[in-house]
Amino acid sequence: MVRVLVIPADEYLPCAVADVDLSDEAVRKRLGGTTEPCRLDLIDAKMLARDLDEEPLPFNPRATALLAFHQIPFPTGYPVEGDAMVFDNSDDPDRTDTGGVTHLLTLLQAPALRIWTRQGPDEAWKGLPGQYASLDGAFTVADAGMRIAHRVAPGSTAALAITVRSADTSSALEHTPHPHG
Repeated sequence: MVRVLVIPADEYLPCAVADVDLSDEAVRKRLGGTTEPCRLDLIDAKMLARDLDEEPLPFNPRATALLAFHQIPFPTGYPVEGDAMVFDNSDDPDRTDTGGVTHLLTLLQAPALRIWTRQGPDEAWKGLPGQYASLDGAFTVADAGMRIAHRVAPGSTAALAITVRSADTSSALEHTPHPHG
């Protein structure tokens, strides 16, 4: 059993941390088909979501936003369908390090969020003005901004990292190992 963050596609159902069997058969049964692992670069975790080649399932806006906000560069146009699960990508075979899972659950429960950007790994994180009441709202703004940036200056956003953080957190991002630290 591995501790994971379960992100239901149904937005009325809460996200929850659960101990689940990550065997291929158990994951296929839980997520409803063949799965695709997606790396969440900024927190060293992986998301398991249903392969998009399968029969369509309901769009999962929370998982789509979490995936985008934790990949470098920020991807546009990659939807997650159906339920998804996130687990820490540590070298520990027992997966006892669940810091990333805990951080993501805290992020999903935050009353307000801010968007942060960074051009390269050696650059400081910069907070953008504005607060968002939901991950979906922050993602919509960030996704639209990236699409415009790609059209205006192709290639200029190649190394751009975009993430979100609770708006009530006052600690500086520059001194943390990942944006939710």
